[in-house]
Amino acid sequence: MNRTRKLIIAILATITMVIIVLILWWMYRNIFAIQDVPVDTNTNLNASLQLQDQINQLSQPSQQRQDQDENYALGLKQLAYSYADRYGSFSSDSGSKNLSDLKLLSTNSMASRLNQYVATSFGGSRLYEGYDTRSIASNLDSYSADSAQITVSTQRTHYFGDDIQADVFYQDLVLKFVKVDDSWKVDDAIWQ
Repeated sequence: MNRTRKLIIAILATITMVIIVLILWWMYRNIFAIQDVPVDTNTNLNASLQLQDQINQLSQPSQQRQDQDENYALGLKQLAYSYADRYGSFSSDSGSKNLSDLKLLSTNSMASRLNQYVATSFGGSRLYEGYDTRSIASNLDSYSADSAQITVSTQRTHYFGDDIQADVFYQDLVLKFVKVDDSWKVDDAIWQ
């Protein structure tokens, strides 16, 4: 009985080893096959040359576009986008928080106009009304060392009452900047 038991264990161990070897061979046969594939360097070189030709055929930006990008003061474009997004986004539920946050980015005269707008525009209606504004593009209209004017193109969404459908429209915002103590501040914002 002892001998039969040893024979069965030996057969099972042999079968297990054969199965393990077959599994390892099956898993690694694809790896070895990939390594044997020759690389055609001419195809890679041709593809690279074609890509280089396509890049060379792209038109250069206009001189006006290059000048505009060079003339933007560091961070002025991002400031215009951020200001336009906040200036055009508010709701009757959240009140004037977005507009109040803009006072830090505004001159004293613009901050007082924001205060006046907040005092006269919020709190009268019982219906929900809100605007969500996203900046899409900008154009540097004028620039000097102490002033700049940027037109920001925006997409605005108007929500009113319980309407499920919102009104989406596009509107430009002209922002006039002045430099105050080495930082840019918004002096005027005009919806077009």
